[in-house]
Amino acid sequence: MKNTVNQLKQLRRKWLLVWLLLILPFWGFSQNTGITVTWDFQVGCTNVESSDPKERDNIETWETIGMGSCIRVCENSMVNYTLNSTANNISSVTWNVAGGTINSTSNNPYSANVSWGQAGSGSVIITILYTNNTQETKTICIEKIDGPRADFKIAGGGDPRVCQNTPVYFDNLSNAGNGTGIINYEWDFGDGSPTTSIFEPSHAYSAPGSYEVKLKVTNQCNCTNEYTMIVEVMQAVPVEISCVGVVCENTEHTYTANNSCKGEWDSSYSI
Repeated sequence: MKNTVNQLKQLRRKWLLVWLLLILPFWGFSQNTGITVTWDFQVGCTNVESSDPKERDNIETWETIGMGSCIRVCENSMVNYTLNSTANNISSVTWNVAGGTINSTSNNPYSANVSWGQAGSGSVIITILYTNNTQETKTICIEKIDGPRADFKIAGGGDPRVCQNTPVYFDNLSNAGNGTGIINYEWDFGDGSPTTSIFEPSHAYSAPGSYEVKLKVTNQCNCTNEYTMIVEVMQAVPVEISCVGVVCENTEHTYTANNSCKGEWDSSYSI
């Protein structure tokens, strides 16, 4: 009887040892490696309700990935994701995304540059291969939110060819789209002058040339969009009018001028 009890105890010890050898590598890996994932951009909307009671930090521990709400990013934005580890037990890291495109990856550190597509759902899938040939896969939920639409034109549908020192007026056609309201406009006229946040500004160029006018709009979720237009500025040459020297009253005469800057005739003056 005593021998039977001893044999059972030995058998239990063997099974316990086998269980520890098989289970511990999988059960303890995530808990003790100190792995985190960080990213360099996310949005914080001022009027969009979240299932999280607080704003998300730009970091997630490996153990808690998938437990919280989705990470918000702007549609058509570019984000860098980095996997950090305090241990030297990682053999390789594989990145995959849904709803976007991976532009590049790196192994020092383990990172991926991702361009997100149109608004909707997405995900970042990270697979770690450890040095003992075990692997783990985690998925980060991504919510791609709508951004604004920047747009403008020369006032009155005018030609983007203007004369130097002549004010150019712009019509702002930007809209919020399906996203939150626009809270900021930034105009850059491309000539080194200060930017302005006026809704519909005017600007005069002091030198001829080609200038890139850029309008950047930002909504309440910090999503941005840009629209650009090339404006050709022509040199304003002195106006020369060809006319006869002496005219008689009540007669008609034709006058010509080098009207390169689209001037208008005014015959109301008298001498």
